[in-house]
Parts: sequence; structure tokens; C-alpha cells
Amino acid sequence: MTSEEVPLSGGAVTEGVVRAGDTVRRPPSHATQVVRDVLLHLERVGFDAAPRWLGVDDQGREILSWIEGETFTDRRQMHPYIGDPTERVTFSDEQVASAMLLLRGYHDTFGPDVVCDGDFWPWNLVWRTWLSVAIIDFDYA
Repeated sequence: MTSEEVPLSGGAVTEGVVRAGDTVRRPPSHATQVVRDVLLHLERVGFDAAPRWLGVDDQGREILSWIEGETFTDRRQMHPYIGDPTERVTFSDEQVASAMLLLRGYHDTFGPDVVCDGDFWPWNLVWRTWLSVAIIDFDYA
């Protein structure tokens, strides 16, 4: 890891995932080929609410574009069965609608042969001004 790399942490961030400038570097996994194929498809059809696949670095890590925004990293605030947090996150109708529009847009890029995201949760979305603007984490597609 170079001094320019910042480890990403919180939630269920995969070990070894870092931000390097305007990119995210991720260790290869069982899902690398599927993630690559899905992200290249999304780029090809003009779906701009997902990271771009930028290749593999000299350490064999996936390189994805960074998407500016916030993520929910403390799942306990959303799960009623994990701990007893003092603050709970609840979502407004507008926030739920923004997430569902993202999911609908994602599904529409595939036509009748949808590749299911498989892990569409608030912590796998990027939020700006408290509305979801992008989907991240395609490991279960």
C-alpha cells in the first residue's frame, strides 16, 4: 500500500479495500469476473449510477472508479436485531423512492435477462443530500 492509499473501513468492507485518489482498489475475489462483466455492461448501456471497471493494478487488485458521497457503515442503526443502538436510521418515502428508482434503472439495463444485484441494501448505496445516487458492491450479482 502506498502513502496515497486510504483503507476503507466500517460495515462489511472487504479486508484490503482502499481508496487511491479517484479509484477504489479491491483484492480479487470469487466475484471478480462477474463484477467486471456487470460493471462493463452498465457502462456500455450508459448507466452512470455505478462504479466503472478500470482494470487490474500491478498487485492484481480490481480498480474501480470512486463515487463521491456518503455510505451507511453502521448497520446496527438499521437492523432491529443487531444490538440496541441509541440512534436508529429510518428512511423517508423520498429516500426509499430514490433507492427503488436506482434499482429499477439497474434492472432495466438488462432487459428480460436481469442480472440480480443480490446485495441491494442501504449500506451498498452511495447517498448525497440523503438521497441514493449510486449502487456499489456487486459481489453477489
